[in-house]
Amino acid sequence: MNIFRGTDRPEFVATDETLIREVFHPRHTGIDTPYSIALASLDPGEKSTPHSLKTSDEVYIIVQGAGRVHIGSETDTVSIGDIVHIPKGAEQWIENISDETLIFYCIVSPPWHREDEA
Repeated sequence: MNIFRGTDRPEFVATDETLIREVFHPRHTGIDTPYSIALASLDPGEKSTPHSLKTSDEVYIIVQGAGRVHIGSETDTVSIGDIVHIPKGAEQWIENISDETLIFYCIVSPPWHREDEA
């Protein structure tokens, strides 16, 4: 059985300015999967930097707080339980519009790597 806990992974600031923990990634789990999963957070009033992934689709799953997600020319609000699909190549960013930390899982396929970000 493999159980991966987000608190077991170190935090780092991603190129989009979100605080990230790579909870499940083939490079550190040794498990060959076509995706990676990270836990991301933004404090109240913060937003990620507009960016895109050149070769990967991304899915956000909101687990705490509320935000406003921007994908290309579209904008919508998201909250707990919402799932957002971000197609590869789409410019995207998310902002925290709540009074609590915005926390969301990021599932990236193929697995995330810094060089994929534009």
